[in-house]
Amino acid sequence: MVKRVQARKKGVTGYKSVMRPTQWGNPYSVAVHGRKNSIKLYENWIVNTKSFEELQEWLKPLMDVEAIGCTCPIDMPCHADVLINYIDFVNMTLFIEIPLDPAEVM
Repeated sequence: MVKRVQARKKGVTGYKSVMRPTQWGNPYSVAVHGRKNSIKLYENWIVNTKSFEELQEWLKPLMDVEAIGCTCPIDMPCHADVLINYIDFVNMTLFIEIPLDPAEVM
């Protein structure tokens, strides 16, 4: 399971950055939109721009890392939490076998 760390904090190493300008950076600034709204806008952006297959491909580089890092304080909400939720969702769906033939369910 991927965890979140506070990037650039003294002694914190071994994480994959999800800050701007990486492809996972939140384009909605906390300074402009506020913390809660910037995170919600980020989540809406993901939902409205990525199919499941695109989401899976986009998150692939984060799927096997131990930690992802952003500069947000660890005790505050962060867009990295949204990424972790989607990573968990994608991982969970990869382990669920969905029958293609409805007759297989019975």
